[in-house]
Amino acid sequence: MKKLLYFFTMMALFSACRQDSDDPPTGEVAFHLITNFETVGNSCEIDPSTVEWMSIPFLSYMDLISYNPQNHRFALTEQGVDIVKNRDYPVDGVGFVLLANGALVYTGYFYPAYSSQSCDWVVIEPLNVAYNGYLEVRLGYPGEVLDGSIPDLRNDSAILNIFARDGKLVE
Repeated sequence: MKKLLYFFTMMALFSACRQDSDDPPTGEVAFHLITNFETVGNSCEIDPSTVEWMSIPFLSYMDLISYNPQNHRFALTEQGVDIVKNRDYPVDGVGFVLLANGALVYTGYFYPAYSSQSCDWVVIEPLNVAYNGYLEVRLGYPGEVLDGSIPDLRNDSAILNIFARDGKLVE
C-alpha cells in the first residue's frame, strides 16, 4: 500500500511540475500592427514615442518557427504565412512594432513590392511570404540603405536570447 501511495504522490508531483505544451513560453517575440504613429520629418522613420499598437499580435511567437540573424529572416508556420498573405497592403505600407518580452524593440512597415514609393526605414516585403515562407527584415525599400542612417536593431539581444532559449535561433 505504501508503494502505491508513493507512486501516486510522485505522479501528482510530476504532473504539477510538467509544463503544458499548449502554454506559450514566457518572454516572447511578436509582431503587432500599429494603429497610430507619427514620422520624423519627411522620412518614413517612425517616432517610437508616438506609437500605439494593437493589443493582439498580428504574428504571435507561436507563428514564428525560427529566426536567422545572418539574413534577418523569420520562418513562419503555415498559419503565419496565411495571416500575412491574406491581408491587403497599401502602397505606403502597414506599420508594425516588434516586441520582445512585451517591450518595443523596433518599428517598421510591411511594404509591398508593388509600391513605387521608397522608404528609408525598416521594411518587410509581405508578398514574398506566400512563396518562401519567411519574413525578411530589411533596412530600406526598394534597396537596402546601409549608410547607418537607419538604426539596425534586427539582432537585438532580447530577440536573440528568446529564440536561443527555445532552440529557434538558426546558427
